[in-house]
Amino acid sequence: MGDGRGSPSVRTCSLFLVAFFCPPIAVLIARGEIDSYFWLNLLLTLLAWLPGVVHAMWVLLSRNPLSQEEVWAGYSALTRPGA
Repeated sequence: MGDGRGSPSVRTCSLFLVAFFCPPIAVLIARGEIDSYFWLNLLLTLLAWLPGVVHAMWVLLSRNPLSQEEVWAGYSALTRPGA
């Protein structure tokens, strides 16, 4: 369980459970910072709970497992966006 080969870990299952009951907290834990995803999710959750849940699930499912440094490894600073 949680070996990185398709089986969900306890942390992943817990995040989906948190996303169902309190979507902004799940987005905050998944993203690791208070950013635009968190604020959008908070707004959606306050307006109507279900859109906040859907957005939180989308954030959890669309997470990139590679860190930004691994994604941009080998690219020069001139071709890297935002650098």
